[in-house]
Amino acid sequence: MDRLQPGIELLAGEMRRRCRQRFGLPDGEAVRWEMVAGKTYAGNADYLGQLQTLVRINTDLPISAHRLLELVCHEAYPGHHTENACKDALGRKELSVFVYPSPQALIAEGIAECAIEALLGADAEAIAAECLRPAGIAYDHVTAAPVRQAEALLLSVPSNVALMLDDGATSAEAHEYARTWLLEDAELIDMAITHLEARAWRPYESCYPVGRELCRRYAAADARRFATMLHRQLTAADLRA
Repeated sequence: MDRLQPGIELLAGEMRRRCRQRFGLPDGEAVRWEMVAGKTYAGNADYLGQLQTLVRINTDLPISAHRLLELVCHEAYPGHHTENACKDALGRKELSVFVYPSPQALIAEGIAECAIEALLGADAEAIAAECLRPAGIAYDHVTAAPVRQAEALLLSVPSNVALMLDDGATSAEAHEYARTWLLEDAELIDMAITHLEARAWRPYESCYPVGRELCRRYAAADARRFATMLHRQLTAADLRA
């Protein structure tokens, strides 16, 4: 755990540099990383305004090396922080108020879910391994790639659970379904589903797989189109068109 913060800082520094070159970043933007406990999430980004974001990482949960890359890219570069800072710098300050049951959430999570692929492409695992080596964190880049692909295929499982619960499934049925399909340990899966059950707006889970598909199809591995999503407030209709 003592290597967690240095590892995150190393990854964040490199992802920030690459993000600035590839997509552009406003001058003065910054992310502060805070290690916390007693949370149900793995990572959470709070945009504070004035191009600043606080990202909290939950140290209660085991975090593999490949998940460190996901957290940094999803929450910061070129994910949530980058989108918020870029749009704020262009005058869209109202977007600092995040409205959960809205298309804004769908697009934001879609961008964050595509962050690694958009920034690093096929070189993601090799770059992450090189970044983490000075912190003494081993990174199996050969195994990480297929694991990440499998996780992407299973991204819709939590949203399926949300639909099950809304349709009247019991808590036991929801937990059993999630345990059948997800890759994590049963304890971690149960924690995630318990958190989902307590949510005021369970359909938010659909923002991850549906948003990813919309944004990935729109960007189509084109850095300019991904940058457009970071700098302009598009709608789902814009992405489908």
